[in-house]
Amino acid sequence: MKIHYRLFGPFIALFFGAVQALSAQDFKIQIAAFADSVSESYFTDRGIEGITVNQSAGGVWQYFLGYYNTREEAESIQEQLLDRGFSRPVIIDMLAEQVLSELNCAYASGFIAPIDDDDPNGYKFVLFERGKTNLDDKAVKKLDKILLDLKANPKKELRIMGFTDNVGDAESNMETSSQRAKIVRNYFIDRGVLAIRLFIEAYGESEPWYENRDMNGNELPENQRWNNRVMLKYK
Repeated sequence: MKIHYRLFGPFIALFFGAVQALSAQDFKIQIAAFADSVSESYFTDRGIEGITVNQSAGGVWQYFLGYYNTREEAESIQEQLLDRGFSRPVIIDMLAEQVLSELNCAYASGFIAPIDDDDPNGYKFVLFERGKTNLDDKAVKKLDKILLDLKANPKKELRIMGFTDNVGDAESNMETSSQRAKIVRNYFIDRGVLAIRLFIEAYGESEPWYENRDMNGNELPENQRWNNRVMLKYK
């Protein structure tokens, strides 16, 4: 499992993303995400010989491992990382990441009208208050519609992806995004949907739907509201 440790700039990252798309390697693993960078020894001391590094648009340092052809292969590596003491290794679906990267953002203009429930890419949205993990009435109504569809189509499987804005430290935001995904999953499980049909992913603050700040560094509260979300999509 030897992968060189290097810092990816935006253009290099885009290049490698294109290469990986061509080779049909659909999954990678985010080992960790931090507000500040960490040394290579943080990983080598735990038996990981090399990683790739990216600093997101929001300033989060993300540490990745590998590209894998199947989710099963990635899950096997994820288990090994858990055994080596990494508490939150996240499997990243490269197709979903590509969709996110191609969406318009509000970095310059401050805000773009949010996409609705009929998003052509098939995503549904549940929003949360900053730092919160509880479902409000509006979220429950959306989940109930999806619940009816899951019960009517027992072969359907659902991806449940948790996100946050960039307020607070990256590690706690990763935990919050995980809890948001879990509470949505548990909502379905408690109403009779089998857990094996529900796949959760946590991204923390690393994949904002809209930029959290404008070009002058000012916070954009409406954008941040949309970044505190769970996205749902059928597999």
